[in-house]
Amino acid sequence: MMVSGEWEVTPHLPLPNYHFLLATYQIHRRAGLR
Repeated sequence: MMVSGEWEVTPHLPLPNYHFLLATYQIHRRAGLR
């Protein structure tokens, strides 16, 4: 999964947990960078 530019280019999928998973992934990435 690409992080750069993927946040706004991501297509709107009918999955209710999709945005939550992306948000969680972003948080883990930020935590990992710190």
